[in-house]
Amino acid sequence: MSEAERYLHEVLRHVPAAFPERRARIAADLRSHLAESVAAGESEAGAVRRMGPAEEAARTFLHDAPLPLAPLADRLGAYVLDNALLAAPVLAAFALGGMRDPAWLASLDDPGTPGATIVVVAVVAATLAVPLLYFPLLEARSGQTPGKRLFGIAVVRASGTAVRFGAALLRRLPSLFNFALLDALFAPFTARRQRAFDIVAGTLVVTSSRSARRMRAWIVTAALAACTAVASVALLSVVPRGASSAAVSAGR
Repeated sequence: MSEAERYLHEVLRHVPAAFPERRARIAADLRSHLAESVAAGESEAGAVRRMGPAEEAARTFLHDAPLPLAPLADRLGAYVLDNALLAAPVLAAFALGGMRDPAWLASLDDPGTPGATIVVVAVVAATLAVPLLYFPLLEARSGQTPGKRLFGIAVVRASGTAVRFGAALLRRLPSLFNFALLDALFAPFTARRQRAFDIVAGTLVVTSSRSARRMRAWIVTAALAACTAVASVALLSVVPRGASSAAVSAGR
């Protein structure tokens, strides 16, 4: 790989993956600029040095086409969709397990049973993994979770460049410490619709696709939210039966 191609790869690393058309345009412009410099007699290394650090070059290219801030409704929809996507299968699995074997579900209330220990460990692990892995890893990879992709929005740094894992993790800390609602209340009142920890992390949520089918996104979100609600009701409905069954078994 030539020095120019390595430099191009490094510049594109700082351009959010959620904007493929913009990445393609920046790559074409940068290749053209470097080729012109080399054709004019400048060395490839000299042309690369003159462009400056890769992140600075990416920031310059992105500054020419500022990104619109994402509507708060789209952000809420994406958040609900992502959480429903994570919660619905888990709730459904417990509900189905309880319907099949109510005694097993009732036994989870007893801290001394192996099943209860496994469930507690799994719940704690999931509670930590969602804010620490799901959102930060996906946002650091492309700026988008499945919910954000469907609603056509993405997380970027305040400069417009790609967000990194550290910043993506930092903006999720309120979810870990249970003050996400308080954090979100900042968004309607800040100039760039930033949550409190968006400001701390130096991140923005922007529109990545003006052609996103938001009606379809809301239908999918409503369907998943309904599935989550149904799974929750089903789970609650089998808990009393499980408890009664366990009591009957114990009395025999």
